[in-house]
Amino acid sequence: MRMMKSENSENSRDIDAARILPLLMNWKCGGEVALNRYFVPASETFADWAEAHQISNTEILLANELAMAVSLDSLFVDDAVLRSAACSSVHSSAHSLTTRAINNLDSRAAWGMARIALKNMCPEIELESSIAHDQAETHLAPCERKYPEPFTVDLGKACPPFVSAHFDGSVNGLVLIAHEFGHAVQIVATSRHSGKSTSRVPPAAREVCALLSEIAMLRYLNVGYRTRQPHTNGFRVRWRQYLGTSMRALIFASKRPDTPYDASWDYALAAAWAISLVKTKSTDLVTRLFRFANDFPTITPALLTKAIACGGRSG
Repeated sequence: MRMMKSENSENSRDIDAARILPLLMNWKCGGEVALNRYFVPASETFADWAEAHQISNTEILLANELAMAVSLDSLFVDDAVLRSAACSSVHSSAHSLTTRAINNLDSRAAWGMARIALKNMCPEIELESSIAHDQAETHLAPCERKYPEPFTVDLGKACPPFVSAHFDGSVNGLVLIAHEFGHAVQIVATSRHSGKSTSRVPPAAREVCALLSEIAMLRYLNVGYRTRQPHTNGFRVRWRQYLGTSMRALIFASKRPDTPYDASWDYALAAAWAISLVKTKSTDLVTRLFRFANDFPTITPALLTKAIACGGRSG
């Protein structure tokens, strides 16, 4: 039986493929969304999905309004921090790294950078980030059966999460690593603080944690590397899809409650929630989201309205 080995240096452990194989067999399409559905009873229709997320049609329309107003540049680049860094005579070692240096990073360094980036966005979850970084069962190479899609598996409260991801030496690759790191931190944080099984977390709540980690990485890179190279095109395309075609699919389904479930709805709603949390600078809500993701629908009343009031295009 094939063993997948963690690259956790001193804490390196062999991973019994028998623990992961049943999940991979259920992973037919859709990356980690399909894996989440292995644990969470799949929504069969939009009505089921809306009930699970406690989301109303009015809130979906607000999410669409925010999606149409937001500027990706204002979301991914913290201009105030950039101005401060430009005026400062003190720079961290990260500021001296070039695109070539990014290309030369290995997977472990990329995994560690995801921790630093999320800590910069939300210092309150530094402990959970460190635990996820040190203890997650990681296979930081392409999954041979589903190359090159990354995924994260919640193996239950008694086990650390399992992460399979690939870093190809690009900025986009760093963003993908950060996405999976966000999933891992959410699993660790929710398990530690909620006292409930993380298997009951609504799919969109899982994804908003991962998308926040993506934003954290891009903001960190723009401060640390001052780069807007074409490497970022991959993740820009994904975000435009979340806020465009995925959001339109969600709007369409909201008018037809019997529409069969589509995983793209999770990303559309998660993107709107992530934007709202960043625009309103709600670090306290970000902390609560990671720690109590099971209850996230009750954490977010009026959040979309507040984000729209802040102005979709302001940084």
